[in-house]
Amino acid sequence: MTRFHPVGRRPLDGGNADGRYCQVPQDEYLEHSNNEKFIILQIEDPEPLDELDEIAQVKGYDMLFFGPGDFSHSIGDPGNFSNPRLTEARKMIAETALKYGKFAGTVGSLSNVNELMGMGYSFINIGADVIFLAEGYKKIISTLHAMPSPKNKSIYSGE
Repeated sequence: MTRFHPVGRRPLDGGNADGRYCQVPQDEYLEHSNNEKFIILQIEDPEPLDELDEIAQVKGYDMLFFGPGDFSHSIGDPGNFSNPRLTEARKMIAETALKYGKFAGTVGSLSNVNELMGMGYSFINIGADVIFLAEGYKKIISTLHAMPSPKNKSIYSGE
């Protein structure tokens, strides 16, 4: 359901941004979409682990991705990325992805990127736009607060 005919059974409209809103000839759109789309299966709960080999053998996808945040929540330990169940699942998913010739992907940080790469992860989402934006705006606000006004007062001191 993620690829078009003759590969799959994805519904056809071509009206989305990837088809330039019906401005790409249909045959060109189908071929490009089938060749260029990157399909990711995400594991973020413990239940699929019992059938991970069967899931990994599904044809037509490119990456097996582990979502540690959602996984930590689903095992009742939100945000604890050192939980042994999470660590075990993370290793298992990377090993299984590689075993079946898929990319292994997950979320990480600068502090654990080498460890994740050592497990076999080749796609590691480090950072998020909302965090970068929040940090940038905090810096702007902090800088503005520290700036003296023409009367040598902070701009936002309320004075």
